[in-house]
Amino acid sequence: MLLIGTGRDVVTPHKIHHDPLVAAYRAEPVERLEHHLFPTDHALSDHRVALARTIIAFLERAL
Repeated sequence: MLLIGTGRDVVTPHKIHHDPLVAAYRAEPVERLEHHLFPTDHALSDHRVALARTIIAFLERAL
C-alpha cells in the first residue's frame, strides 16, 4: 500500500485526509505500508519527478 499526501494542499488537507488514513492502516497493519507527505500543493506541481520516482521505486519493491 502506497499513500501519497501533500503538505500544502488546501483542497484535501493532509491532517484531514492523509494522516487519519495512515493512522488507520497502522492500527490494522497491512503488508508493505509506505506513505509520503510531499511539501507541495494538491497537483504536486513541483514534486512530479519525485512522485514518479517514489511510485517506480515502490513498484520495483512490490512486484
